[in-house]
Amino acid sequence: MIVPHEIPLTATNYLNKLVSDYLKEDAFFNELISNKPTLDGFQKQLKLKADFPAAHRKVLVEVLSEQYQNQEISDATHTNIQLLNKENTFTVTTGHQLNLASGPLYVIYKILSAINLTEELKMAFKDYYFVPVFWMATEDHDFEEINHFHIGDESFRWESNQTGAVGEFRLDGIQTILDELHKKFKTNAEVTAFVELLKKAYALPNLSKANRFLINELLGTYGLVILDANHPKLKSLFKKQIHSEFKNQSAFKNVTQTNAYLKKDYNGLVNPREYNLFYKKDGIRERIIFKNQHFEVLNSSIRFKVDELLNELEQYPVHFSPNVLMRPLYQEVILPNLAYIGGGGEIAYWLQLKRYFDAEHVVFPILMVRNSLLVLDEKQSEKVARLGMNAYDLVLPQDNVIKNLIKKQSLSKFDFSEQKQFLEQQFKKLAELVAQTDYSFKGAVDAQRAKQLKGLEKLEKRWLKAELKRNQDYVKRLQDFLESINKNKVPQERYQNFMSLLLSGFSIAQLKEAIKPLKPVLTVLTVKN
Repeated sequence: MIVPHEIPLTATNYLNKLVSDYLKEDAFFNELISNKPTLDGFQKQLKLKADFPAAHRKVLVEVLSEQYQNQEISDATHTNIQLLNKENTFTVTTGHQLNLASGPLYVIYKILSAINLTEELKMAFKDYYFVPVFWMATEDHDFEEINHFHIGDESFRWESNQTGAVGEFRLDGIQTILDELHKKFKTNAEVTAFVELLKKAYALPNLSKANRFLINELLGTYGLVILDANHPKLKSLFKKQIHSEFKNQSAFKNVTQTNAYLKKDYNGLVNPREYNLFYKKDGIRERIIFKNQHFEVLNSSIRFKVDELLNELEQYPVHFSPNVLMRPLYQEVILPNLAYIGGGGEIAYWLQLKRYFDAEHVVFPILMVRNSLLVLDEKQSEKVARLGMNAYDLVLPQDNVIKNLIKKQSLSKFDFSEQKQFLEQQFKKLAELVAQTDYSFKGAVDAQRAKQLKGLEKLEKRWLKAELKRNQDYVKRLQDFLESINKNKVPQERYQNFMSLLLSGFSIAQLKEAIKPLKPVLTVLTVKN
């Protein structure tokens, strides 16, 4: 029996401060969002997106029908593609870079979050249709970020000297990885079946087609629609916004203003460039800059006068590729989209974009933080109990967890909480007395209070150090176990591949059942006899 333990994402160390505060619904974020990720928020968002152009729907369905040619798809996916022609059909979107073998686990989790959300919306709003969309970021060129994956302690890497958009990469040399996988895991039926899927996927012409095939095979039964937006017809719908970027530096100006608002309280913001577009043609994808009265393509000899560049845009919009800050605008221009589901890092930069969307007169979507999962097999679940741990211990910083467990397990129960509370009460009374008699003693009283509390803290630290040493075998077992779950202190979902769960006996259906997209939680799945 699989037992779920739900933990609020805000109680974990999985999120940065910006996104954690966003989930706490601080009023500070009201000007950075459209509507809140609630059913009431979706009802309002449906009205905002009601006038999505029918012409854009027509082009979208044409492109999807073309991209799914010669591929077997589920009846649910076929129906959803056709439903996109209807004015009362809307999408919920998530997206990711292309990866090998489906990538890290959270790629599956974010897609399941989108699928489950559309199912919940269908139940809440009977007069509308909702379609889950997976946006393949085929135009990215960061090959080193996506050319590897991990199963347990082992890593697998694809070497290639190709350049440009990774979606267009040929799959030369990847057979070596498939042979290695087959050899290592041939005794496991589920993994063997998955490797056979990989062989079919990587027999296709490029990584984009391979990724579409694989994700469709894994999740298409739920009606998922997979989109490669690197298409001339879709880019034509975005010409107006690209033109605005070159003429007005729209992203730079508006995101810079938002960042000035955010920098008072938050670090690690994505800084906009003066021009947030790449030039993509003939195996290159390089940034466009303005220099000496010309637009230039970095690391190439390509140069345009202003009128030449705009003419190039008019004739070949597919040559222009948005960067990380402009891609969300492109998404919302071509999709009848209500919400974007992403991880903490993604939602952080989306929170920088509302002013930019407003300037371009594009409806800003609801921002949803995807569900996280931590999955333990039967042996790991038993070990959690033996080590005296609970679900929270698995998702907090390792050093803190070990210290807390040592305190809980210790026979001496060396805890100065009562003494600290007593001291605070005594010094509070002393402060009141000083205020009534001679206020000049306040500094001395405060100094003595700090000294006393610091002394207790020093004693606690010395005791804890001694307990850690005395229980070093237990500490080592804790460290080894936590490392087995979160390699190099990286959360399981960001490190392990889907095949690691297949080896543990888990299925996509079990993962899907655990995901509740309207609840921003991390769910620990344990196995209980």
